[in-house]
Amino acid sequence: MVAIIRGGGDVTLGTDSPPSVPGISLQLVARYMVQGGLTTFEALRAATSTGARLLGAERDLGTLAPGKLADLILVDGDPTRDIADLYKVDRVMKAGLLYTQAEIMSGFGK
Repeated sequence: MVAIIRGGGDVTLGTDSPPSVPGISLQLVARYMVQGGLTTFEALRAATSTGARLLGAERDLGTLAPGKLADLILVDGDPTRDIADLYKVDRVMKAGLLYTQAEIMSGFGK
């Protein structure tokens, strides 16, 4: 995977495993990518803008910009320095509304 990205190829994350919770599985895969040799930036890019671009949806998804669609997680930490900080979720913004982690985990944000 490292050779693919550093050679100019694309790697993205997926959520096609039915028994896993998408947000948690993406955090876990990003962490494994870093453990496998990617930088935190490369793993975060694979989880965001690369997937949107490969799906042809970069006009609407994948990065933060005015007019784009976005569900966000707000974390206590800096995942660009330590990918494990992705697990330190403080709040979640879904469909423009801000929820606590407890509300999301209880299904309130569905």
